[in-house]
Amino acid sequence: ISLCQIAGITRDAYYKWVRRKPSKYENEQAELLSSILKLEEKHKWTLGYLGMTTQLAFENKLNFKAGLKRVTNCMRNHGIRVNIRKRNIIELNAMRSI
Repeated sequence: ISLCQIAGITRDAYYKWVRRKPSKYENEQAELLSSILKLEEKHKWTLGYLGMTTQLAFENKLNFKAGLKRVTNCMRNHGIRVNIRKRNIIELNAMRSI
């Protein structure tokens, strides 16, 4: 018994699936991810979703338009998070005393 019989598909369908080329969307997502990672390294992991979307549009890094939702989903799916900088305690006390 072959795996194709267990899965209920033909051998032809299996090999067609194995040899398929990545879709246009998959190529765009790969390009988006690489651009995001480059920008994050450049900005020391301080850009959030909105800043990243704005920066991508400003620098014309992509050959296609990527909106806020697409950038947000890409960053979430790949676990890209912002380093939140904590405020200095002395700075906070100075602000409270004013």
